Amino acid sequence: MAAAVELSNTDATMRIRDIARGYDVLCQDRVDVEDLMNVRVPSDVAPQLSQEQFNEVMDLFRSRGKHSVSHLEDFLLELRNVHRFEAGEFECVLLTLERNVVLNISERALVTGLYNNFMELQNDNVDHRPNIDPKQFTGLGEGLFPATVWHNQAQGTMFLAQWIEFHTKIKQEEGVARLAQVLRDMLSTLPLTHSEGLQVEQLFCLVQASVGATPDPGAG
Repeated sequence: MAAAVELSNTDATMRIRDIARGYDVLCQDRVDVEDLMNVRVPSDVAPQLSQEQFNEVMDLFRSRGKHSVSHLEDFLLELRNVHRFEAGEFECVLLTLERNVVLNISERALVTGLYNNFMELQNDNVDHRPNIDPKQFTGLGEGLFPATVWHNQAQGTMFLAQWIEFHTKIKQEEGVARLAQVLRDMLSTLPLTHSEGLQVEQLFCLVQASVGATPDPGAG
């Protein structure tokens, strides 16, 4: 595990920034300290970092009294550079934070909106499915999704709770930036539903009527 933190300063800073941003659940540039205090050390990390040790680290952050995203970034950088945590211990702190992050309100709204759009397209008999990397689908959550989606339900389908969990795992295992890219890619290829198409046509007709009713300022 120690080898995993042999990163350049730039790479380490970017990873820490990603983690800190992940705990801004309300998108207000503020970290909820209670969320941090409720973080559980994963079982595969526990041999190197106990729950008590992790809680002591979070207690130290809480005692600072300043809990913005940038303050959490600075605190984690300080653990690495000032407190001189052993490489393995520091990596365990980062892994624990990464594995417990959840979708913020903006991400959750977007993920839910995408799901509803795909459901509406399905109901409209539009042949369009979300473009999900098969390797990502198979690997995320240690193979959780093929087991629940392909064996317990009709093959190739997801319920909303599974859809949200899938994107939460992307954020936990691949980071905030990767989740944002996945969502952008889905949005960029999403066709209009029938109802959206009708709304666009109605808007176009209104605009055309408005333009047609406006006198030509150069006339006369």
